[in-house]
Formats: sequence, structure tokens, C-alpha cells
Amino acid sequence: MLRATGMASATMTAPAAPPLVLFASLGNVGQLNPLLAIAECFAKQHSGVRTVLATSRERERAVRAAGLEFLAIWDSCELSEETCRRFNDAGIRNVDAMVYNCTELLRSEANYRLPAARLEAWVAEHRPWLMVCDTLTEAALSVALRAQVPFIVNTPLPPYFNFPECLPKIFPPFGSGTSLVKISWWHRLYDLAVVVRYGYALVTKLKPIIDQDSAAGVPAPDAYGAGAVAFFNNTSPLLADPRVAWPDKVQWIGTVLSETSARLVQPKHFAEAWARVGDDPANQPLHTWMETAKSSGSPIVVVSLGSIYRLDAPRVQAIYDALRPLPVHVLWKLSASEQAHLPPDARTNDRFWVLEWFTDPMLVLAHPSVKLHINHGGANTLHEALYFGKPQVCLPAWLDCFDFAMRLQDAGAGRSIDTAPHLDATQLLVAAKEVLFDNPSYVERAARLADDLRARGGAAAAAALVAETLQVRRSTL
Repeated sequence: MLRATGMASATMTAPAAPPLVLFASLGNVGQLNPLLAIAECFAKQHSGVRTVLATSRERERAVRAAGLEFLAIWDSCELSEETCRRFNDAGIRNVDAMVYNCTELLRSEANYRLPAARLEAWVAEHRPWLMVCDTLTEAALSVALRAQVPFIVNTPLPPYFNFPECLPKIFPPFGSGTSLVKISWWHRLYDLAVVVRYGYALVTKLKPIIDQDSAAGVPAPDAYGAGAVAFFNNTSPLLADPRVAWPDKVQWIGTVLSETSARLVQPKHFAEAWARVGDDPANQPLHTWMETAKSSGSPIVVVSLGSIYRLDAPRVQAIYDALRPLPVHVLWKLSASEQAHLPPDARTNDRFWVLEWFTDPMLVLAHPSVKLHINHGGANTLHEALYFGKPQVCLPAWLDCFDFAMRLQDAGAGRSIDTAPHLDATQLLVAAKEVLFDNPSYVERAARLADDLRARGGAAAAAALVAETLQVRRSTL
């Protein structure tokens, strides 16, 4: 029989709460997907830690499917159609449109940069041991600073804003798409003129927004650089400006993919996953089409321009006109509204497969017959394609896409083409032909970057660093 004193003692002694790690991101897939992969990997390895992911409400299913607790901060983080449409009109030489893009993006996300009352209250109540935040989720970063919770920043691009003291005195502004390799003095002079005008216009237009943020208590980006325990940089120093001396807290972790997607580089895992696609009635037609292309020896070109791009009729026509003459099969992700712009013969051309969405984009990228990826130069898409060793042709249209596309071109793993005021079919044809058929160095350099990005560990490396940081935190409590 239990003694009464023992029963009372057992009743009065509550078990210690498990350590709590809070991940936070905007709901846009570009920000959420890498953080979700890191959180899922960490949670699988550390079941004794309570792992929560805070994001917008429409991402609840994806978060719970990853085995994580879900916390809703916002109802939605979708950009307006008008903002998406205006993004398409910007070109690297169209300074006014570029500045519009940057300022409008900041205005559209103003509520997401201000400290989120819902999140602030939750953090005050639950006191997480550590926060891991996407670099654009300033609402969460502000809360971490104010609540004095140790935090890690995950970023798809080198954190130039956060460490201004590390930059050279003359440094191109964000989104300028300036090449870092040697080019003719005339191009250098022209680039400098564009950069000066763009930088001046950007600072002038951004000042009211910066003043508004400051009045609302949003810290400057360098405050996050100083306050963060670590920065997870989802790229490679081979794709960054070599003149920058980064602090030790910046960790280059390479492409961040889910564990399932990362394994697809192994032939055995790809073969098993691809066989399941062939057995799925919904995906069987695509499987058959890609296998037919493989049997014919025809390279497959994948065209996927992200979720913000809105292709008008001239751009759809230009892409079709550029790829039609090449001896390739084309797998093209195109929304229903954009498909309305397809010319009649594109609908009957059996070398073109057009669909609204890829069920598994990573499985498509891993297919050995995919030899070229045409994309918008977005951080995730570009690094995912590189992870699988695919050379690229980038059609950037906004902000960081110009910079990433140019870093890819500087590294010799692809080409960057300006899309505004219009997309030139001949220019795209020449670039695609060069990368696919005329110059094997593109494939070689993409393979070298793939080796580097994979070796950095991605989500697994980030999860290990989170665990290491958490262990240090335990020792101080």
C-alpha cells in the first residue's frame, strides 16, 4: 500500500516541462519551406523537445503533416494580384519599376514586420528556450529581441543587410543584379550608372517606410545581425560576393530540402519514388510522357517560374517560340489563366507537356532526362535545381532574383536574361541552346556546385546546429 505522504508528494511534484523551440516564418512558400524542412528534421531527431512552428493559417495542414505543433500568427501572407503583376514589369535596367517593387513589397508586408501581438503574448506565456526565424519574418525577430529569447535566423540569401560593417565601401545595392566578374569598362561604367541611380532612388523611396518602422518599434536589420546566435545561410560561398568577410556566426548550410527530397539524388531512392509515380493513375500520363522522352534520347527542359510571376501573352509566346525549334521535350508549369495565352499549335505539340502544378517538383528535378531548368532565379528554385546538378537559364523579374541569377551566371552554371520591357525569344533560344548543347562547361560547373551544396548538409546540418545551441542554452539555465 502506498503511504499517504508518498501519494501527496507524487501529486504535488509536477513533471518538468520539456524544452520548447519555436520556429517562425511567413506563409509564403519561399520563406516557409526551408524552415519547415529544418523544423521537421529537428523534431524527428529530438522527440523530447516541444517543437512549434508559427506561420499563417493557410499553412496549418503542411505544418501538422510534418509532425509539428502549429501556431497561427496571420490569416494569410499572399501578395495582391496587382503587386504580382507589377513585378513582371520590372527589369534590371528599369530602375523605376525595381524601386516600385521593393517599396511595394515592404508596404504589402508592413503588418508582418510589426511585432505580432498574438505571437508576443504566446512567447510571454510559454517562454521558448530558442526561436528559429526566417529572415523576412521581422515580426518574430522583433518579438525575440524584445523578449530576450535567443534566436537563430534562417536566410535564403547572404545576409548583407544584417552585417553592413562586413561589406566593402563600394557595394552594389540589393536587387541590382550586378556582375562580379570582369567585363568591359563600358559595361562597368553602365552598371555603375544604373547602380548609383537605383541606390539613390531606393534610399529616397524607402526612407518613409524605414521611419514608419522605427516609430513602430521595428529594429534595424543590423540589430538582428548583432543579436542572433547564428545565421543559417541556405547557399554556398561559391555563390556569394568573395569580398565580404562574414562573421563566424554565419553558417553556410547549402540547399535546404526535406529528408525525402534530399535522398532523391541517390539512384535507388529515385527509382523507387519514380516507380510509385508510374503506379499512380493521376500521375501516370506524365510518367509515360517523361519515359517516352527518355527513350527517345531527347533532353527534357523544365520551365517553372515560381508563384509570383504572371506571364502575359507576349511572354508565353516568346517562351514557346524559343523552345519549339530545339530538339527537346518541354515540361512547363503554367497556371490556368496563363495557359489561355498558349498559341493553338502548342496545345497539340506532343513535345510540350503543360500542367498547372508539379505534384513533386523535386522528383521532376531528380529525373536524369531533365537537362535544363528555366526559372525566375528565386532562391529556393535556383538552389534546388543546383542541388540536383541542373544548369539553368534564369528570367528574373524582381528583387533578389536578379542577384541570384547573376551569381549563377558568374559561377558559370547558367545564364541570366532580362525579361522587361519584353522577353526576347531569340535571346532565350540562344541561351538555352548554349547551355544545353554548345558549351559542356555549364553542366560541369553545375555539378561542382551540386557537390558543394550537398556536402554542406542542408536541413540535417541546421537541425544539428539547433540542437547544439539548445544544449548550450540548457547549460545556462
